Amino acid sequence: MGKLNKRLLEFIETVPDGKLEGFPPDDGELYSDEDFHLTMKKTTAQNPAKVVLKILLSSACSISTVKNLDPEFLYLSHCVVGVDDTAAMNRVALKGGMTI
Repeated sequence: MGKLNKRLLEFIETVPDGKLEGFPPDDGELYSDEDFHLTMKKTTAQNPAKVVLKILLSSACSISTVKNLDPEFLYLSHCVVGVDDTAAMNRVALKGGMTI
């Protein structure tokens, strides 16, 4: 899965800073391309507030080694970050949360 790993790292680096900080009030997709989706879900029980960031495989993924996998259940990165964390901190967290 070397190509997938390389492409996922590229995706994390290309997410605009504005999508990785100052999160919107509603859960949902923050950013996507043809291969991946970055989603966010706020947690309510923690103080200071946190959000869960997940990167999922897109159903239109062009990477041949994963085309037959079910994208609905495939999380490629998962992390919990603070709502006040910087984009750089959140990129590090996404890379550290990679599951491939």
